[in-house]
Amino acid sequence: MDIRCVPLTADHLIQAVGLSELAGWPHRERDWQQLLSLGQGKALIDNDQLIATAMHWASGPALTTLGMVIVAPTHQRLGLGRQLMQAVLDEISTARIELHATEEGVALYRDLGFHDIAGVHQCQGGVAGTGRVSPPLPGQLLREMRGDDVEAFIRLDEQACGTLRDRLLSALLAYSDAQVIEHEDGRLAGVALCREFGHGLVIGPVVADSPAVARCLIGAWLERLVGGFVRVDTPDPVLAEWLGACGLKEVNRVHQMSTTGDAGSGGSVIRYALASQALG
Repeated sequence: MDIRCVPLTADHLIQAVGLSELAGWPHRERDWQQLLSLGQGKALIDNDQLIATAMHWASGPALTTLGMVIVAPTHQRLGLGRQLMQAVLDEISTARIELHATEEGVALYRDLGFHDIAGVHQCQGGVAGTGRVSPPLPGQLLREMRGDDVEAFIRLDEQACGTLRDRLLSALLAYSDAQVIEHEDGRLAGVALCREFGHGLVIGPVVADSPAVARCLIGAWLERLVGGFVRVDTPDPVLAEWLGACGLKEVNRVHQMSTTGDAGSGGSVIRYALASQALG
């Protein structure tokens, strides 16, 4: 074998789609393109063949997320995943790094200094008429996101995540539609983004100051997306059960992990759904 570690570039993306398909992941070429436009990564090449990838994204000044760690089945159990992970970690300077790990990858990430935080429920499926949409509470207004909401959204997400993610959120808004719930005093109670991804659409991130607001936002999207295929990745088991009743069944559960051993939040505003398992 003549294995080289090189920066991941757009030239690798067609092969990257094949690699993610082998892993059973739904990423299309444009999903890879978006991820690469938002961050950077490393690739392992064996005789011009892409055999492994790992990527990272600077969400803000204090947080980096790590993902798209894939090793081709033909090259597994050779220590290449650890080699690639270490190459990526050497590029990251933030103290807090988050990732979402399959059961197979947990032991490696623990060895590299990551700690379990929570489980994340991958819920997805075709959307039927839910009949379960929760209306806004009295004094709250559900509406489309406006340009003058962006700063408030970023601050709300900061409360939920315990760190500023302005770079990531500003970039995601270019690919997404968004709805908000506003309190009668003008404060945002919650925000939910929706964008194309994989087999259909993904709802996330969703940040809200109560479970009722999160359900209202997600339910409003589901009512718009009847007949479509939708995915939501949530760390909230109660929300996952509610999503199942709406037709989005739990198909997988992964480990949320970080180098600091905590999710970075502790207030009333919570991240109810991820942008994706890669981006957090």
